[in-house]
Amino acid sequence: MALLADVLDPAELATAVENGHVRVQRHPTRPYVIYNYTEACQYAGAWTPITLACRGLIVHGDTVLARPFSKFQP
Repeated sequence: MALLADVLDPAELATAVENGHVRVQRHPTRPYVIYNYTEACQYAGAWTPITLACRGLIVHGDTVLARPFSKFQP
């Protein structure tokens, strides 16, 4: 399994969360974090490698458990 830092830059992820382009959700019973892009990201067209990677990205600690399939083509 990949580490989160191998998939994307954690500092850029934190910035996307602060800007409201990525939402952080916590699983109700497991220690999992789920990252999704937000409606604000869609409306602003703020697509970056970070927001594109956060379409159901599931992480446990620093380990990526599940990644989305590529939705957008460059």
